Order: sequence, then structure tokens, then C-alpha cells
Amino acid sequence: MDIARAIYNLRVNKEWSQQELADKLFVSRDLVSKWETRQRRPDWQTIEKIAEIFCVQTSVIADKNELLF
Repeated sequence: MDIARAIYNLRVNKEWSQQELADKLFVSRDLVSKWETRQRRPDWQTIEKIAEIFCVQTSVIADKNELLF
């Protein structure tokens, strides 16, 4: 599961900028950029928030079992 690609694709499909997504999550645009370029990975709670914002299941973004290991 490629978390970076999933976040990028969800964001682009909504035609949102990184700043718009960052504002909805109350994080910096720089952090969204780091997620999308694989420099950082969001924690599970953030993945749940992202899924809620995009009205998708968390499994669209990541497999919780993969994140634990």
C-alpha cells in the first residue's frame, strides 16, 4: 500500500491544493508535501482523519497492520 500515492490521488481528484488539505487537517502544507513525497508518514489517527475528509475507508489509504510493523 502506497500511502503517499493514495493521499496524492485523493487530493488531486478533489482538485484541492496541498494547502487546502492541510487546512482541513490543521497541519502545515509542508507536512502534506512530506507525506506525498514519502519523507514522512502520517500516524494512524491522521489516516483516519484523511479518510473521513475524503469519505473513504481507511483501507483505501493504508493497511493498519502494515503500519504496525
